[in-house]
Amino acid sequence: MLVSTIGSCSRKQYLDEAERELNTGGSSATLDHLAAYYPSGISLNVPGYIIGIEESPAQWIAQPGDLKIHQIKGSGDRITFLLSKLQNEPLQYISQVYKYRGRAYGEGNCALYHLYDSHLGGLMPMCGDPGEFPAEQERNVRNAFKNGWQALDMLRYQLEADIATGRYSHLLILMMGLNTPQEEAIRNFNSIVWSMRRAGGASFNPLIIGVTWPSFSQSDWFRPIWDSLNYLPKAHAADKIGLSWAGALLHEVIKPLGGKITTVVIGHSFGARAMSMAICIGPAIRRNQRTEPLSNGQVVDYFIGLEGAFSLLRFSDTVYPFYEDIYYSNGCRRAGKVILTVSKYDTATPNAFWADHAGNFGFYHSFCESEHPFGLACVGVNSAGMVEAPFDHNTQMVYINTSEIMRFDVPGTSGGAHSDIFRPPTGRLIWNFISEGY
Repeated sequence: MLVSTIGSCSRKQYLDEAERELNTGGSSATLDHLAAYYPSGISLNVPGYIIGIEESPAQWIAQPGDLKIHQIKGSGDRITFLLSKLQNEPLQYISQVYKYRGRAYGEGNCALYHLYDSHLGGLMPMCGDPGEFPAEQERNVRNAFKNGWQALDMLRYQLEADIATGRYSHLLILMMGLNTPQEEAIRNFNSIVWSMRRAGGASFNPLIIGVTWPSFSQSDWFRPIWDSLNYLPKAHAADKIGLSWAGALLHEVIKPLGGKITTVVIGHSFGARAMSMAICIGPAIRRNQRTEPLSNGQVVDYFIGLEGAFSLLRFSDTVYPFYEDIYYSNGCRRAGKVILTVSKYDTATPNAFWADHAGNFGFYHSFCESEHPFGLACVGVNSAGMVEAPFDHNTQMVYINTSEIMRFDVPGTSGGAHSDIFRPPTGRLIWNFISEGY
């Protein structure tokens, strides 16, 4: 028994060394890099990439001066608060960029960049000779934050080569919401793409970028109370990702590809929150000391926020008392078109006193029956996912009542129909917008 006990104490996970260096080995933190353990079992089943964002104590992964922040003006005082949290809390960084080829048995899946190697050999092989990329990968954990810029450079290099082949119809950037571990997020990315393929057929041949983030917190006891207490910290985390690496991804990697391929961002719940921040305000982090503001030009062709856990009033330039004081200036013209959904069967997006969520049906009902402070079209869809009445297709923002198609509980999730976004009617709705079917 003593020998057995000693033996059990010496056991450790295969990537334990890297996890200890990054402080990502806990039961919740490990869920943010499970794809490192299962190169083919947890993977995209279509060609694309997974970017894994994690968080660690700043002193473990960054040197003094690595975090360079550009102060953002004109988007509300709440941004200053978020930038303070960005500097004074565990630091978010890119820990993985994995490439998936969509082949049987996971053949060809590899890492462009990752920090989860082992002295016994990595489970996810590196993609060819590092010399093929703009710069060789540095593996010093103390430089993990700064090397995120290198990871984005490698991704952009690969995307340019992928798009130049002419094989792909759309570039999809996807991000899921609260309590979605990496494994579940990748499954959800596959499901969204499947439902869109059902609608678009051979005309829809996308290249995927899925962004995963530390959205999950475990608590088996008092789950409703825990979720309430956890809401604000995770809301701040989602906003910070928009102001950091998701913003950098969209403005430095995706925007330069504009005109070469149709770019579509799809965010669910807090993923929509992070991606709206990333598009409409953009990154506050910089790779160097430059201080010039970001260009106001278009960043992506479409932003689709499914049951968005953020205030629709962020798109307004009007200041509302007692609200969160975050504003996407000029209605966020950095997205060619904004499509937002809401369902009366969604019980996960609360009508918070500081911010009426776009995904809250009570807000939709009152908002669409009043005179809007900014221009958008309020429309409904039928059970097949088709818009029920004519609307001005030139309207930049469309707010859709999807109660007819987002109405069922989804196993393993909470919030009523909050996660009922994977079935064919939703895929048809998205496809009709991005294919200019409307």
